[in-house]
Amino acid sequence: ALGCGVPEDLSEEDGYHLAARYIKKDPASDIGIWPHELAEALKTDRLCTETDWPYNPDKEDIPKNRPNRAAQSGVCGVKDYLLFKVDEELRKNGISQVEALLTRGQDICATFKVAWDNDVTRKTGVIDGYCDSAGKPVASLAAHAMLIVGYDRDNRYFIVKNSYGEAYGKEGYVHVTYDYFSQYAWGAWICISRDQVATRTNGESNALATAGNRLLANGGNVGVPSLNLLGQ
Repeated sequence: ALGCGVPEDLSEEDGYHLAARYIKKDPASDIGIWPHELAEALKTDRLCTETDWPYNPDKEDIPKNRPNRAAQSGVCGVKDYLLFKVDEELRKNGISQVEALLTRGQDICATFKVAWDNDVTRKTGVIDGYCDSAGKPVASLAAHAMLIVGYDRDNRYFIVKNSYGEAYGKEGYVHVTYDYFSQYAWGAWICISRDQVATRTNGESNALATAGNRLLANGGNVGVPSLNLLGQ
């Protein structure tokens, strides 16, 4: 979140564990987590850093119980929050708006349809679309969520943090081409506070404020009114 002042190296393992426990699923199972489920979990628990619970890419070895060190060293919780989903129009026509969100420091949790060659991406760190023999984009096989953290406009790709460990791609990151995003992005989520919506309308590109105001006008039907991250 913009200006929240919390560590950037929060533990993925701890976040996954807390969210799974919140939705009453076995943390040792490999299940998908929605952003609002983690936000709800962090109302009562605090997330530790990677130092206290490092990422483990081996999904066969997920502990059932939260390590004591993680439970005792949490640094970030959520007081309340508001989430909204980036809409279909933004997915198809809003590359510049997504860039604007990122420029303002707003990471984007995006779900992509999986239509890339995993072996190629593991080595090259690039996710791009493929066409079948008829020249049509290949069908997707599943869906996978990743975190968009930056972009390269000249070379037309987003910088995306994956969850497969540092041995995958570019030290755990991949470059998702703009073409792939436009074709296969299923949806995206960001956290936003009412204060951010109110103050970031100073004549620049207003993608963040516009999207937030649109949701607030509709009653903010996902989550509760605002985002407040609790630091140490």
